[in-house]
Amino acid sequence: MTFADHLGRIGFKGPGFDRIRLIAALIVVLHHCSFYATANIADDFLSAASGGAIDFGRFAVNIFFVTSGVLVTPGLLRSGDLVSFTVNRALRVMPALIIVVTATVFIVGPIMSTLPAKQYFWDIETYLYLKNIAFRAVRYLPGVETSDGTAIIVNGALWTIYFEVLSYGALALIFLSGITRRPKALLFVFAATYSLYVYSFAMAVNPLGVPDTLLIFSQLFLYFLAGVILSAFSSLIPYSGRIAAVFVLVFLISFPLGIVAFTLPISMSYIVAYVGYSNLLGSTNLKIDLSYGVYLIHAVVLTVLIVMVPQIDSFVAATLVVVAITTVLSFLSWVYIEEPCLRRKTIVGNTVQRVIPVFLTKRSKPVKPQA
Repeated sequence: MTFADHLGRIGFKGPGFDRIRLIAALIVVLHHCSFYATANIADDFLSAASGGAIDFGRFAVNIFFVTSGVLVTPGLLRSGDLVSFTVNRALRVMPALIIVVTATVFIVGPIMSTLPAKQYFWDIETYLYLKNIAFRAVRYLPGVETSDGTAIIVNGALWTIYFEVLSYGALALIFLSGITRRPKALLFVFAATYSLYVYSFAMAVNPLGVPDTLLIFSQLFLYFLAGVILSAFSSLIPYSGRIAAVFVLVFLISFPLGIVAFTLPISMSYIVAYVGYSNLLGSTNLKIDLSYGVYLIHAVVLTVLIVMVPQIDSFVAATLVVVAITTVLSFLSWVYIEEPCLRRKTIVGNTVQRVIPVFLTKRSKPVKPQA
């Protein structure tokens, strides 16, 4: 039985993906809260076992990228409508991001900053933080620092959104070129991306001078692209619990062999897709999707805790506080921001479809020479 056969049987719904994303978001929360337990949050069990190739934070982010590739591809392939694809992605990513970044600058920042309010709002660095809305990561706000005067990263989770948006753009280009309909061509793109990915891990230095941004993109886009392949060629790829079990075994064996970085993109991608389309984590979709809100908000909550409540110095206590507050705020984000925007994606998409031809017509009208 192929993935396509299985999807036909379950009505093309993946009840496990909502829970997978929420679990991944909570892993990121735990990863960042480990600040209270270690000087270097990247130095965790996975990092030690993999020789520094992967840590829990990057592991969870990779899950997000696989899931995204699996879920966004079918709609684009069915409709062939890049406008709706773009609108849908924008409505999923942008509203909550805009609110979180803006609230961080104008509400949270002044409360945490050691600077007087007037000085904080006159500082150009304050407004540069708004570049996060345009997917350009800015980490610091003026005067937001720990008790010893060290500047603190306000929201360390935002850096991945830039690469997620790049992945959407790359998928659009791949679709326009017709590669998504040609297995050999898509596998070639995957092989090229995988080669760059291997280069980024295998080389202690960068002898070819490949831009760091491109190397980081390859490390994340490879997982997204694996999800795209699983969706685009679902009629050719077997859906099998035995295959998933083999990939779990490959994943575990890869650690002592020191090759987990090279096997993980394929093994994880298949496992995530298999579990996402199964009932292993539940048989119905979650009505409330907190995963994106948890991902966006938790780091700001953690920063407030570190700066404003230095008395808390326990990993367990900090984690409980961060999870509790983040869950409430994520619920409010879903109810009042994310879900209302997603409900209007058809209306917004239709409006954009009507506006684009009018705009292009006006732009293409010849300009009459003046007398």
